[in-house]
Amino acid sequence: MPRSRHSVFTRLVTSQLITILITLLIAAAVFGYLMHKYFFGVSEWELAEKANRMRDIVHEHLDNDDITSLRETIYTLSRSSDFDLWILDDRGEILVGSRLADEDPSLTLDSLEIEHSLMGNIVTKKVSGPSYQNLLIVFPLFPAHGAPGGNEQPAEGALVIRAPLGAVGSTVNHALRLVVYSALIAVLIVVVPIYVQSQQFSRPLRQLRDAALGIANGEFRQVVMPPHSLEVEQLAAALNYAAAETERTLQKQLELDSLRKEFFANASHEFRAPLTSIKGFLEIIADRTNLDENETRQYVEIMLKDVHYLERLVGDLFDLSRLELGKLALNKISVAVGELVSQVVGSMQAKAAGKGVKLRKDISRGIVAIEADGDRLYQVMVNLVENALQHTPPGGTVRVVCKQEGASIVLQVIDSGKGIPEHLIPRIWERFYKADGARTRKKEGSGLGLSIVKEIVTAHGGEVKAASKLGKGTIFQVKLPVNGC
Repeated sequence: MPRSRHSVFTRLVTSQLITILITLLIAAAVFGYLMHKYFFGVSEWELAEKANRMRDIVHEHLDNDDITSLRETIYTLSRSSDFDLWILDDRGEILVGSRLADEDPSLTLDSLEIEHSLMGNIVTKKVSGPSYQNLLIVFPLFPAHGAPGGNEQPAEGALVIRAPLGAVGSTVNHALRLVVYSALIAVLIVVVPIYVQSQQFSRPLRQLRDAALGIANGEFRQVVMPPHSLEVEQLAAALNYAAAETERTLQKQLELDSLRKEFFANASHEFRAPLTSIKGFLEIIADRTNLDENETRQYVEIMLKDVHYLERLVGDLFDLSRLELGKLALNKISVAVGELVSQVVGSMQAKAAGKGVKLRKDISRGIVAIEADGDRLYQVMVNLVENALQHTPPGGTVRVVCKQEGASIVLQVIDSGKGIPEHLIPRIWERFYKADGARTRKKEGSGLGLSIVKEIVTAHGGEVKAASKLGKGTIFQVKLPVNGC
């Protein structure tokens, strides 16, 4: 069976009312006990005072052996004072009394209590029954010249007084009723402030609940809380933080989804174009039987070029994925960066000459060697130089600079191409992004070169950036730490 749940407001009101009621009940019980004890003590004191006065009258009759007159006196005192009297002899037997002991079950004195009284002690006893509640006091009676409580001679009898406690009980019950009525009035009075206080406490919690539900529904508004307890303010701050983080996470997820869709679209295009070319030429070769050797060689060369392109595209994708996942281990050795730059420029001279572009190098002296993966740095420089050659028109210049600035090695590839619009520079590091917007393979490259450059440089603890001016060219700069990453 599911457990019933209640709101914080209901729990607060209920718990506070229960606490107040329990407190009032305990107070009423203690008050009733103290009042009963007080009135019982007062009754006992008043009865003792009356017994002291009656004791002289009883002694006078006993000294004269006037039992008949004593019985009348006892009867008169009993009726006028609204209590019962008995006189016990020295054996503890009833000598005279205002009524017969056998007729009244409330006169219950055992032999030990009577013996204790005859030894000179006052015995006080409360006797209760279904329909009565009485106070019994037994006073020892000494000879006329004996001292009460003295040890010269034993008591010659005892005076037993029984007084009803109904008035005491009635007074206590009346007082308790007043306490209960007062408690109920107090509860009714405090209900309003308890209700208001509970509302003030639970209202922010309801607002936080609504805000949390809003976050679940994609509403990331900030929770503005009025001044409240420290815990509630901290909870609101935590919820606002969670909302902001969730919004950022979702925004990043949307961006990643957009990049993923764009990546698949670009990758599909990059693969489809060479595959379509290869398929077309294969169909021509398969369908036509009258191709001469020159045509066949031309078609094969085009297909081989497409295969090389696909091979490089797959390799670049594989390298980029491993770099982004941190799974590409760097084989660090001592690398003379100046020599590495000379090798790159030398290997690219033929390609630059074929495009009618001048390729130059500017290597400073005294450049220290660094701990790096030489093959990956070579790949970085090749990609940057190839990118510069692709975007530099015939007659232009590409200059490769290598210098040391403090604790860093700076590599620059400077071209005199048409440049990149400033708002597009942040995007050139994305996969398959081409600043010229071309989606054909008239331009060489897979669109992954700069992405690979950024990942390799980052893995070495360095940084790469680009600066460009339209019509004047572009500068790509790599900065690597001398002491390694």
